[in-house]
Amino acid sequence: MGAIALLALFTFVWYFLYKRAVRNEIEIVTRLYSKFNPPHDWESMIGRSWAPILAVLMTLTFIALAWFIDRIQIYCVILMLMGIQDVRGNSFVRRNLAKHFIDQRYVPLDSDLHKPFIMRRREIAEEYWINRPHIERIGLMIVGFMLAFLAAISEQVIGIKVWKEVPYLIVIFTIFANEVTMVRWRRLRDKALETVDLEQEHADRRRTGELTPEMTATPPPAPSA
Repeated sequence: MGAIALLALFTFVWYFLYKRAVRNEIEIVTRLYSKFNPPHDWESMIGRSWAPILAVLMTLTFIALAWFIDRIQIYCVILMLMGIQDVRGNSFVRRNLAKHFIDQRYVPLDSDLHKPFIMRRREIAEEYWINRPHIERIGLMIVGFMLAFLAAISEQVIGIKVWKEVPYLIVIFTIFANEVTMVRWRRLRDKALETVDLEQEHADRRRTGELTPEMTATPPPAPSA
């Protein structure tokens, strides 16, 4: 009963972490393009027809996880399907970013004063979404869920009884390891983006006269006593 309660807590927290991460990443993507020539070709977006379906499926998946929280075999199957769904969604994001980054129509114009900052954000986004091994990460999650599923049915299939808490603990460990990895990657990404945002803000304020170079200079060290 304790393992079920712990998994329920993990599932609840995981849902809100996932939801917040998606919202944050949508906001980041919108800042990778100039306001003067942003992408508008929704019809040609890779996986366009799947986007709303994946969004609905993800919500339904977490509802199903909550419903089958005490039936670990079904819970694990749902998680494996969720992993496959996540691979597809991640592939769409990576392919669309790569497609639009190389499209000269959406490269910031030289007259756009924010061009250097937008291009730096693109480098950060490329490092996070394209260069990071997300597919491998999701693959390891699926393997973990598969091991939990096999542990849950081991007695029926091969006659080896496993402590009933083991499948729950494997799932919890897999989710926890994944979230720790994602938090680390997102923290590096967000820290880099915050640096760019701060530098852009300073550049804008200097341009309007609100900030002078002297105001941003590092103050001299205090004299020693």
